[in-house]
This record gives sequence, C-alpha cells and structure tokens, in this order.
Amino acid sequence: MSEAAHNAHGAELRRHAGRLAASANALLALGLAVRVRMGSWPAEDEAARRGAELLEALGIAEALAEAGDADLPAILAGLRADLPA
Repeated sequence: MSEAAHNAHGAELRRHAGRLAASANALLALGLAVRVRMGSWPAEDEAARRGAELLEALGIAEALAEAGDADLPAILAGLRADLPA
C-alpha cells in the first residue's frame, strides 16, 4: 500500500476516534449531571458546570431536567455499564 493510502487511512481513523471521543465525553457529562441531580456530586463543581454546558449545547439538558427522580438510578446504572471505569 502506498504512503498516501496509509495517510488517508490514518486520517480516517483519527476522524472516527474524534467522533467516538466526543460521544464518550457526552455520556460522561450526562452521568455527571445525573449524579448532580441525585445529590451525589456538587453542582458548583467545575466539571459539573462544564458538563451542564455541554448537555445544554447538545439539547439534552431539558430532557434531564424533566426526567423523574425514580428514573435517575437506572439511567446512571446504564451509563456505568456502557462506560466501565
């Protein structure tokens, strides 16, 4: 395979990695916001503030605000299963 082809494949992998990283960051922000809603993370924390801004930009903040308190533990458990430590 030519060097140009290798470079093109490398660029494609970097695009995929960037997209996947953005998705992972959004899921982490959602998990943090759920923890804030549940009272297990301080809302004034810098990471919580930045996560809330991201969720607002993604159009997720309203859905989280309207979610029932009883739904939050299951949402958090699902996120923990999808993003193991």
